[in-house]
Amino acid sequence: MRWRYRIGGVQVVMHDRPLEVTSPERLRRILQIGSLRYEQTFQLGSAADDASRTLLGVKLVASNSVPVIGDVLDRFDVRKFTTEHVDETLRAIQRWCEDNP
Repeated sequence: MRWRYRIGGVQVVMHDRPLEVTSPERLRRILQIGSLRYEQTFQLGSAADDASRTLLGVKLVASNSVPVIGDVLDRFDVRKFTTEHVDETLRAIQRWCEDNP
């Protein structure tokens, strides 16, 4: 899939390629935004103490090497972007779950 959206005033294209889909409990995919690449895994399961509750786990691996000529890429900017992406994704999932009980 290819997603187009804006980060601030900058238009961004994100490529999203599934690597593993085990319905309904696991989705593993590669996300590429510009030169940054992430592997993201969602895992669903029942809570051990209450089978009526669903637990959602998210793992994000961001091992990137970005060549920069004449400038420095701040690794903290990459970390901030990654953290914001995970937060936005989890909030969207939470909204969907609350709207579709």
